[in-house]
Amino acid sequence: MTPLSDYFPDELQFSRFKEKIEIGSVIRYFVNDTTPPKIKIMIVIGKSSDALTIVTVYVNSELNTNVFRNKTMQDLQILLKKENCEYLQHDSYVDCSALHVKQLDNLKQKFDAAELGSLGKVSSEDLNLIKGKLIRTGTIPLKQKKEYGLIKV
Repeated sequence: MTPLSDYFPDELQFSRFKEKIEIGSVIRYFVNDTTPPKIKIMIVIGKSSDALTIVTVYVNSELNTNVFRNKTMQDLQILLKKENCEYLQHDSYVDCSALHVKQLDNLKQKFDAAELGSLGKVSSEDLNLIKGKLIRTGTIPLKQKKEYGLIKV
C-alpha cells in the first residue's frame, strides 16, 4: 500500500521534513554509533553552513557512571525533568560531552520511511542551558562548535 504522503509534491514533503529538523527539535530514531546500537532520543543543536549536516546531543535515560566515570564528565550531563518535557517518559540526562553529526539526506530517508519520529521541541530555556554547556566544554573541538553555529565568528 502506497503511503498518502507519496502523492504530495516533493517540495511539500521536504518542507514538512525541515519543520521537524530545526534547532531545538527532539527526534527519535535508530542509531549505530552507540554500544549497542539502539533507538535514541536526541536534540538538534546546530546546522552546518552548507545545510548538509546537523549536530545533535543524545538524551540518556540515566546517568551511566560506567561511561561517565569522573566528576568532570558527569558535570557535562544536564538533567531534564519529565514533568517539564512532554517528549520524555521519565527524568533523563542530556549528554553535553559530545556532538553527533547527522547527514540530512540520511535523516530525510528515515523520515520518509517512518523510521524517524518527531517528539516535539525542547524549551528555549533548556536549549540555552544545553548550548551554554556545549560552548564551555573542552571535550568538543572549537572548530566543530564554530562549524555548527554554537560559537559565532
